[in-house]
Order: sequence, then C-alpha cells, then structure tokens
Amino acid sequence: MDLQSLQDLLAFIEVRNLMLAARRRNISQPAFSRRFQAIEAYYGVELVDRSVRPARPTPALDAMSGDIERAISDLRRLKLNISHSARSTQLIAIAAVHALAGGVLPVALSQLDDGISGHTIHLRAGNQDACINMLLTEQVSVAFAYETELHRLSVPLDRVETSVIAPDGLVPVCNPTLMMDIKQYLATDYPVPLLGYPSDLFLGRVLFDDVLPRTNCRFSERLVTAFTSSLQVAASVGLGVAWLPLSLIMPSLERGELVIIDDDRLPAAKLDIVMLQLRARSTDETRRLWLSLAANTRRLMPVDHLAKLDRRRR
Repeated sequence: MDLQSLQDLLAFIEVRNLMLAARRRNISQPAFSRRFQAIEAYYGVELVDRSVRPARPTPALDAMSGDIERAISDLRRLKLNISHSARSTQLIAIAAVHALAGGVLPVALSQLDDGISGHTIHLRAGNQDACINMLLTEQVSVAFAYETELHRLSVPLDRVETSVIAPDGLVPVCNPTLMMDIKQYLATDYPVPLLGYPSDLFLGRVLFDDVLPRTNCRFSERLVTAFTSSLQVAASVGLGVAWLPLSLIMPSLERGELVIIDDDRLPAAKLDIVMLQLRARSTDETRRLWLSLAANTRRLMPVDHLAKLDRRRR
C-alpha cells in the first residue's frame, strides 16, 4: 500500500467522517470515497461502515490504527534515506545498549569532527545481546556495549574488532528525599526497596553476580524492567534504589534528581564501554568515526566520580 493510501486511512480514523477526512486530505469527497472503494476492492475487506450516517471506520480499520501510523513513519524514513542516498553514500548505522544510546553517546555524536559531522547516522538501541546480533548480521557496522571483569564480551574476533574506549560504573542511586529512609533501612536490616533488571539481561547479570553478592543487605523488589530509562525515572520519583550506569545519570545528579548512595553496604560495579566494529565493514570513514567517538566519550565521562568509584572498590 502506498503512502497516500495510508495517509487517507489514518485521516479517516482520526476525524471519523469521510467529508472531514477528504477536506483534511485536500480532495473532494467523491474522489476520496472512490479511493476507499478501490482499497476495499483490492484487499477484499470493508473499511467503511456505511450502515450509519455519517459513515465511520469499521472496527477492523480502527484496530489497524497503530500499524498504519508505524507504516507511514517507516515509509517516510525510507523515502528520506533513498533521497539522501541519491546525494551521498555517507550513512553509518550504529547499535548501542539503551543506557549509552540514551545517555553519553548522542552527546559524543554531537561533537564529531567536521569531516564526519555531515554524515547521516542511524542509532539503534537495544539490549546487549540484540546489539551484538545487529552487528554480526551486518545490520550495523559499529556497536557500543558494556563488559566487566566477570562478564566479558564473547564475539568472533576474526570478524569483529573490539576496543575498550572508556570506563563507566554501575552505581546505586535514589531520590534525595529517600536517602534518610535508606540509611535507616541499612541500620535496622529492613529490606531496601530494589529497582532491578531481569536476571537474564547483561545489567541484570552484573547486578546479581557482581554487586549483590558483595552486600549482606536485604532487598524487596519493587520494579523489574529491562529499560534503564524506566529505572532512572522510578528512582528519581522515590520508588526505590536502582543501580544505573554513571554515564546515563550524570545530568540527573547535577539537577539534584538523584544522589549516589555512598555506602559500602551498597557497592558499585565497574563497567567498561566497548566499541565493536566489523572488520569487513571497516573503512577510512568508519575508522575516523571510531577514533572521534572514542575520544569524545572518554572526554565526557565524569573523572572525579569514576576515581571515587575505584577507591570504593579497593
């Protein structure tokens, strides 16, 4: 189905009136109705409930609203990419774990060298396994992920080049107003409200293998989610304690929305930010991107906080 037909369908769903939808689409109502009849005839499905006046979308059409919106968005993006490709081939696809894609990486991208900043960059976010899979299936040429001493990345080194570009840390944080309660919980052995990750995800494995075994505290899970952004919001509104990457939460710390819980009973874990690139897709352009992003990311990391984290771990 072409973009025009999808936009016609969405206009009708939104205004629920053929005449008003035709006006929105800047076409006469008879011509607009003929478009719908052609679509219905082609697909053999009724999209307009003509048993009522004014005619309205059928339940089947209403149910497709979200799919139609996504299809319109995808087609517009495809059109933009095709148009861009006709003028330039400088398009670079990058995958990054959610915490980096929603934190330090967009800032690092905004500070690229002049020779690279004109490129179109597609940034795709996912969990760690999804990002590695996107790289290995050549959906992207560069990926950003995490590793720790206990959880090293496992990739075919004959196909993938890896480089640790900057340190990070998984640190316990909470809303400032909750800090006194947390200290009281720690002093009385009362369960600490925990905002955690599923145990089968990378940060979940770090939490359960690297962090929690080093504490004797009791915890009560309040929220479990794979999305660091959700945990960040939950922690900032006082729902509990979350272990979040330091690179992600620096703006929230500076605004006073979150505070790091500086207590050895709630230990932190060291993370390394790793950049991965397919050897077969390596070019002068991607090499320049690699070096520029690595330098920008290192420069953006909070040195003082990371040094304090190292001292706490010794």
